[in-house]
Amino acid sequence: APVGDLQVVLAKFTGAMIFYLVMWLPLLGCLFLFRHYTDDPAAVDPGAMGATFFGIFLVGCVYISMGCFASSLTRSQVTAAMISLALGLGLFLLSFLAERAPVEITWLTQTLNHINMIDHMQDFSRGVVDTRWIGYYLSATGLFLFLTYRVVESRRWK
Repeated sequence: APVGDLQVVLAKFTGAMIFYLVMWLPLLGCLFLFRHYTDDPAAVDPGAMGATFFGIFLVGCVYISMGCFASSLTRSQVTAAMISLALGLGLFLLSFLAERAPVEITWLTQTLNHINMIDHMQDFSRGVVDTRWIGYYLSATGLFLFLTYRVVESRRWK
């Protein structure tokens, strides 16, 4: 049976996510060493550590799905890397813009506060797993994977 466009997009995303997660293995080793040589067992809070890793995983999902989208737009790896860098840096810099937004509540400040990844990660690092942020990251990941699928699908009809 021929492989569908959706399967190709999901396979590329899954492969990149597995690579991303494998890169965490040295960090886990460092945590075990830290815990082994620390006299205080409460020095590493497993709940906060798990929430932090979950937040980093969700952020990684968004950025990797952005990279898949950028890769689907062009055949050149360098161009795809530049597009991905521009998208990722733009999203990251919007977080700093949210920090500088005026105090009065407008639709723009609400939107900037909602996409403020710095505040989201501060919540995760404190051990707070807010379902609003999970929904945000999963929907952003889904949006970029959907856009990737549509670009790949449109190539078939050209």
